[in-house]
Amino acid sequence: MIFFTVKIEEYCAIKYKLMSNGIKVKTKIIRHKGIRNPIAAGGSRNEYYEIYIQPKEIEKANKIIHSQ
Repeated sequence: MIFFTVKIEEYCAIKYKLMSNGIKVKTKIIRHKGIRNPIAAGGSRNEYYEIYIQPKEIEKANKIIHSQ
């Protein structure tokens, strides 16, 4: 896993950055019924977003994620 968030906006932004730079991504969305996420804005979301990439792309992906 290269990235994890509870915010859909962050998930979409990072996924787009990686894909637009030629990195193939796989994603996993974890939904918890009845559990409110205290980290998300207002504690109203119950979803977690994970982004996975190939191990050989980790260094490149980290540079992309942390660039402005």
